[in-house]
Amino acid sequence: MYLYLLIMNNKKPTISIIIPTYNEEKIINKTLDQFKSIPKEIEVILVDGKSNDDTIKIAKQYTNITILQSQKKGRAAQMNYGSNQAKGDILLFLHADSILPKKYLQEIKNAIQQKNIIGGAFKITFPINLLAYKLINLYSNVRAKIFKIYHGDQAIFITKKIFNNIGTYPDVPLMEDVLLSEKMKKTGATILLPFPVTTSERRIKKTGITKSIILYFLIKSLHKLHVSPHTLAHIYKKTAQ
Repeated sequence: MYLYLLIMNNKKPTISIIIPTYNEEKIINKTLDQFKSIPKEIEVILVDGKSNDDTIKIAKQYTNITILQSQKKGRAAQMNYGSNQAKGDILLFLHADSILPKKYLQEIKNAIQQKNIIGGAFKITFPINLLAYKLINLYSNVRAKIFKIYHGDQAIFITKKIFNNIGTYPDVPLMEDVLLSEKMKKTGATILLPFPVTTSERRIKKTGITKSIILYFLIKSLHKLHVSPHTLAHIYKKTAQ
């Protein structure tokens, strides 16, 4: 419905893809390569949080990417800064180590055309063929489907108008994606798209699979008990090491 109204008003719908980065020189090439050829209705905005490696130098090789420097480091702050500069009618927030499915543009358009849909996310998959990761995929996708709570590595998308109306991402060091999802649920209908985003397993690998799973459930449980995101970020940082 939203897309239909835009067309009726002779305004071409556009999507702004916002990528927050901080010291991502090892993987940013792979992420940006997927945008070497994009239609005019898409803009890609990389928002860097003052990296001290070659992230920006590498990103500048891609002439169709807009590069912004956020004065404040932090994923939420960087994504909000990018959204303020975005020209798109729809915002898509993409982690720096994630690859969108080939049909993402059409899938998002089809979703936004549906009545009352304000946004959503994609299923997730890891590029590693091990049972533990398959089970994580399954759990993450079932959870997102049933509870409509999306994580940042699922490439959350939302109309810019609604994003601004609900107050953008909460400026917190952790759980900004969950908090945004909760606000989206209260505002309108959301959808989990069937084609998965491929995201890196690097954080799970670094922390360890068992430890990562325990840490995830601990953080989510404490969030439900209304423990502050700042405390959760401290616990996460200390435990994930």
